[in-house]
Amino acid sequence: RTDRPERHPLAPCPGAMAVDEATLAREIDALLRVEDWDTVTVKLIMRKLEAALGGPSQAAGWLQPQKKVVKRLVDETMARILDEQGAQGAQEGDGAQGEGVEDAGAQ
Repeated sequence: RTDRPERHPLAPCPGAMAVDEATLAREIDALLRVEDWDTVTVKLIMRKLEAALGGPSQAAGWLQPQKKVVKRLVDETMARILDEQGAQGAQEGDGAQGEGVEDAGAQ
């Protein structure tokens, strides 16, 4: 164990801009609702977050110390969006499923 002080996972490295978890979560949610999930990666999300949240003087990779937090938020957000889509599909499917059962029985 080293004698250096423990850093909070969201604490920036010296010279890096601090971004709170709520802001990251909002931005990740917005990105995942428009990005193609077949091609999206944490690296892509990190780059887009850096572009959206960083100033023009911010160096590339400034969000790197928060990569674990970003990955966790991406996973949680994807799960939540899938749950939302499943709930919407179930609500829409209730009416359609009833019709489908009747059609199948008539054949």
